[in-house]
Formats: sequence, C-alpha cells, structure tokens
Amino acid sequence: MRTRRKERRQALELLYEWDQRRKPLRDIIDTKREGGLGARFGEFCLALVEGTLSHLPEIDATIARYSEDWTIERMPVVDRNILRLGVYELLYGKGVPVAVTINECVELAKWYGTEDSRRFINGLLGKVAREYRKAEAETKASKEASEGEERSDERRSRRP
Repeated sequence: MRTRRKERRQALELLYEWDQRRKPLRDIIDTKREGGLGARFGEFCLALVEGTLSHLPEIDATIARYSEDWTIERMPVVDRNILRLGVYELLYGKGVPVAVTINECVELAKWYGTEDSRRFINGLLGKVAREYRKAEAETKASKEASEGEERSDERRSRRP
C-alpha cells in the first residue's frame, strides 16, 4: 500500500524534473517507467502533479504574492516545487486538513531542502492558509446572508 507521504515525495520528484527539463509530464513518467526503474505512481501522486501543473499560473501568482523579496525564478527549485504542491493542496485539494498539508510540505523540505527551506515553506504556506481561511469564511458569511435575505423575501411575498 502506498502512503500519501511517499506519493507526495514522488510528486515532488516529478515536478522537480518537469521544472528542470520542461518536457511534457507524460514523457517524464514514461521515461521513468521504461528506464528500468520500474517506477509506479499512485493516483494521489498523479493527481497532485497534474492538478499543480493545471493551476500553475494561479499557484505561482499566489506564491509570488506571499514571498517577500523572492521571485519564483530565484527560489531554489526544490523549495519552489514544494510550495507549488502545498499551495495546490491548500487551494484546490479536497479532504486534506490544512495542518497536514503544511506539515507534509515541511517534512519534504527537511528531506530535500536546506535548513532555511523548512522555515520559509512553513511561513509562506501559513500565510496562504490564513488568507484562504479568511476568504473562505467571508464567502460563507456572504452566502449565508444572501440566503437569509432570500428567505425573508419569500416570507414577505407569501403574506396576504
């Protein structure tokens, strides 16, 4: 059985290679599978990579917005791609708690990055998560308010 942690590592490895080589993802996966490595990628891994790449402009814009004095291009490749995975999970992932996403990204940084990577990734993803929660709460409150207004309008229209 594959663990999500292992699949996140594989996802990071695929994104890293994609980022370095800029070849189509399918070509990279096929090369790994055919290269005698016997690489097998689980559904979660592939969903992370494909989802991240499909939302890359929005993800990179989010990272750029929250990173102080760092452009995407200037970030170490490993850090950049850990952040991409994390932002994808925070904004588009379903069913993974925010704390788990951030913790798993920090673990990837411990494994693949530098001492500074952990703090940088934890801080940036924390900012994104706080802003995302705030926006989500505002959207929910706005929706509830408009639903309340609709119910009031319905009650008024039913009065004789």
